[in-house]
Amino acid sequence: MGKFDHIAELTGSDNFPSWRQAVELALAGEGLWNHCSTGTNPHDVAEFASVLPTAATAGQPTAAELVLMKDWIKEDAQAKAIIGRRLSPVVQSILGEKLTARQQWELLTKRFARLDVTSQYELRSQLFSERLKDPDDAPRYLGVFENGRRRFAEMGVTFMDGESIFMLLSGLPETPQWVVFRSLAMAKMSSVSTTSSTTTAPATLTFEDIATSFTEEANRQHGKLRMNARPGSEYANAATIPQNSNERRVNTSTGVRIHKNNPKGVACENTACSGLPRSLMHDLNHCMQAGGGMEGKAPWAQWGDRAGGKRKDVAAVSVEPKSSATSSTTETSALAASETATHHHEWSCALIKAVEEESLPREEDLACIAKQVLSTILDSGTTSTLITDRSLFWTYSTSDKVTVKTANHGRLATSGRGDCVVELTIGGRTQCLRLSECLHAPGAMINLLSVGRMISKGWACNHILQ
Repeated sequence: MGKFDHIAELTGSDNFPSWRQAVELALAGEGLWNHCSTGTNPHDVAEFASVLPTAATAGQPTAAELVLMKDWIKEDAQAKAIIGRRLSPVVQSILGEKLTARQQWELLTKRFARLDVTSQYELRSQLFSERLKDPDDAPRYLGVFENGRRRFAEMGVTFMDGESIFMLLSGLPETPQWVVFRSLAMAKMSSVSTTSSTTTAPATLTFEDIATSFTEEANRQHGKLRMNARPGSEYANAATIPQNSNERRVNTSTGVRIHKNNPKGVACENTACSGLPRSLMHDLNHCMQAGGGMEGKAPWAQWGDRAGGKRKDVAAVSVEPKSSATSSTTETSALAASETATHHHEWSCALIKAVEEESLPREEDLACIAKQVLSTILDSGTTSTLITDRSLFWTYSTSDKVTVKTANHGRLATSGRGDCVVELTIGGRTQCLRLSECLHAPGAMINLLSVGRMISKGWACNHILQ
């Protein structure tokens, strides 16, 4: 990892504030910020601008003056290298090589800082619509408001502490803990306002005061959640995967995870993988099947002879009913549901064969495959059936919302609960089933049918060995 790889790449106005802050700190850390600053106070060492030294006699610099000039030019080039280190190719093309570091900095600021009146209204609208997701989201949420206050200061716009506090409190969730916190903060603001109007020395409540209390409350809730957390559903865990993580990004147009074996997040176009779940785990260039870019490099091709040449692949998942002769050869069975416009959905048996241990997909791959191929899967980890679509509920109530604990000690919020009616098709015979007390979880990636709930209702779950 490079020295400045932690800095986000500048792509436009959206991420310019965060990029500028990171680069400014990097320049200051190398002692080069003075090549970009515009300060005129010589007593302000940090902001006093550094300019190219000039000769006392024009056109006749002394040896010492030449050394100073060359050192300044060298440092300015180092500052330009830091500025250009994390720029997109499009942004890089607008910077001239002959410009000094200060000229490049001013050009980027003029192009991407967006100090116009329209940006002021957009920034206010963005802050007012910002919402806190959960206690773990507190650093990001608070950072948005701190960055907004800094941008207002650069625009020369007066952004009162009271306005920023009100926006911060308005975006808090409607959970009991945050409702109490909001009420106490608003009461404190009213108390300070009353005190300042009746005394000669005005009392003030700053944004920093509320931000400190907000951070303490978020840390308290986070610690309480960690203490009370228990392992939960391994598939509900997928709902908490951060989408902006470098290793857990997903192509929004295809829904396929982006990783080293699939940099663009597209399905494999190889005929040997087409239509199979494994096509979502790699692209054509990283395909190890016949006709793929890595043909012959698969683990089974290296030690297949020692294993007796036995090879097992994941079979295509189908929503067509399977005969009893075929179903007897499976090791595991799962339920799949095909989406329809009514409350009734057909659930059919799907066949999954065993795979070699070296070829097993990771949790992120399983989540993406399940979302692409299936709409519902059996889950032995979750204690309640989770349904992602509100329209699938036959009865629905929002009076008893709960939060589901996930395997990574996270939380998955639900919006309500109710009963769902499904059609189960086995061997060509269809029966209507009622699933009671299902939880509506819009944040889950896929519907989860609780095995424990089924067993408690008198069902049986049998795993048939081959």
